[in-house]
Amino acid sequence: MQNGDIAEPWSTQSKIIKPLLLDQWQTITFNFIKDNYKNSNGGSLPPSQRKDFNRIVIQVNGENNTDNVLVYVDEFEHVKTVPAGSIYTKLVWLDEFETPSSVNSNNWFHQTELPSSVSWCNAEIKHYTNRTENSVVKNGI
Repeated sequence: MQNGDIAEPWSTQSKIIKPLLLDQWQTITFNFIKDNYKNSNGGSLPPSQRKDFNRIVIQVNGENNTDNVLVYVDEFEHVKTVPAGSIYTKLVWLDEFETPSSVNSNNWFHQTELPSSVSWCNAEIKHYTNRTENSVVKNGI
């Protein structure tokens, strides 16, 4: 796993090494939380705690191995699981829109004026209304 946005992505990579069997089909599974890993930078966090990776590199030969190898890759499957206790398993915010009325002002803010008095923040070329009655809750929507 590497950060492809830096000049030397291998310098901070984490490696998970799996043995390959010759001349036969096999299924190789990578578990980026449980598999043994090796960080190129000894001071790096475990892969499961890092947020800088943005690509996966599959290297068939070992380091500095220049032997020609013919590889057929039949299929990749990405199964994303969230670790127990992860911040992604905790509900952070919710609005069920259960009460027919105007939107709940504790949860929503009507942006009716230009934030900078010049333009909308993202330079949109649109027109927004200052009519708060245009936003309502009806039929759970």
